[in-house]
Amino acid sequence: MLKVVKIKEMPKKSKHTLWNCGESGDNFDSRDRPFTRFYFAIVDNRSAYRELTRSRLFNILSEQNSGVIQIGRDVEFSVKGSEWGLLFVVYDAMRNLQDLKFADRRINAKQDFNFKEKKVIEIEDYLRTRYE
Repeated sequence: MLKVVKIKEMPKKSKHTLWNCGESGDNFDSRDRPFTRFYFAIVDNRSAYRELTRSRLFNILSEQNSGVIQIGRDVEFSVKGSEWGLLFVVYDAMRNLQDLKFADRRINAKQDFNFKEKKVIEIEDYLRTRYE
């Protein structure tokens, strides 16, 4: 079972990944099962490390030959008042949540249940409000 940590316990200027997921209505596999949409906000003080974490997350999602699809474009911006940056990516994949085990893979990931597609406020605005 995934450990849920309150977002207020996590310093904004620290190496971490916010994530959440939900059903994707856009894509279906050959058995008409919907993909899961994964949202990741990767925070690190080096762009190369953010890209490395992004690659590792992509590899985790594609382990079960699920076919990972990137949704939209990457969004990158700076964390207010620091050298830290944030990389936001969204993927659709058929992946069992219990098998993700981010901590076992040395990824400091925290699930944020408010971090999802929003109707009133765009997800990019949500992240900018938290970090800029």
